Amino acid sequence: MPKDITVSPTVAASLRSEALYARAAVVGASRGREVKVISPFVTRAAGLVEAGRVASLLVAPLVRDRVTVPGARRDLVGKSVRLSSGPAAGAVVRVLGAEEGNSETVLRVLRRLG
Repeated sequence: MPKDITVSPTVAASLRSEALYARAAVVGASRGREVKVISPFVTRAAGLVEAGRVASLLVAPLVRDRVTVPGARRDLVGKSVRLSSGPAAGAVVRVLGAEEGNSETVLRVLRRLG
């Protein structure tokens, strides 16, 4: 039998609230393109930051890539992260998937070309 789960009133209120929507435009992005991304942010401000990150990926052609990182990092799937090492160091990528190994994780990412 499942145990009862208790959540704080703040979390409960956010789960019951209606969704917040944010739009972000990036200079240089092609017109007429709309992308919808669902994210778990509670505040509109956090959602706007994430919308800006996702929109910035649309400025240049995209390429799928694989990046190896130390440790178990399945937690990065669905997030935008800045790479700190390797040939694409400094690039912001969107993590599409992860394959965890013994001491490292191979991330499947989407990054801007160039």
